[in-house]
Amino acid sequence: STHPSIHPSILSLEEVQFCSSAYCVTPANVISRPTVCLVNFVLSGRAVLLEQPRRHGNSKIISHMLLSHKGAMYLHCMPQGKSALEEPPSMTEGEGGRVTDYRIADFVEIMNTNRFVPYKVPRTKIPHPLPLEEVSSQLERQTRVWPIVFSDSILVNLQQEVEPLLSCSTRLSISDDDYEKCKQIIVDLQNRETSNEPLLPSATSQKTKGNKR
Repeated sequence: STHPSIHPSILSLEEVQFCSSAYCVTPANVISRPTVCLVNFVLSGRAVLLEQPRRHGNSKIISHMLLSHKGAMYLHCMPQGKSALEEPPSMTEGEGGRVTDYRIADFVEIMNTNRFVPYKVPRTKIPHPLPLEEVSSQLERQTRVWPIVFSDSILVNLQQEVEPLLSCSTRLSISDDDYEKCKQIIVDLQNRETSNEPLLPSATSQKTKGNKR
């Protein structure tokens, strides 16, 4: 919301600067010439930016700003870190560097599969259990074991080889044909483990961590 005494069309650049706090201040020596010049400058609607003492090799850091509001002079404290109003960090920015193996496409698919829509029937004809309860139960079942990144599970890196095992694991019921296929996939994985055959993920799913920019 906009302050009632400030019209959005006349907001200056200084008035939209992000600050952590603001305090009404008054000069300590009101009769000195530098003080009078500074006060007149600020009260005329201009802003004065204050820098921290520079250290060797460091660029300037704006720490405070003097600005007037309704004829009073305020000292605004400027935060030194990133502003909460800036663009939020990418979801791939995590602790330890950039995580680049999130299952983003699979996450979008599971969101589309479990999208809620209004149930357009009379309340007296809503079946039991309620559709919301059924969908919630389905979502809980599908995400009970759901690795967020590819590196957390070898099976999600072998989707082409283990299908329809992954898709059938979230269904309420499967056909006899799918049951036999899933059983054969599990047997093949056990045989490969017994023979010490490595399970190599596809090249498209091999993701690593890179350095933060």
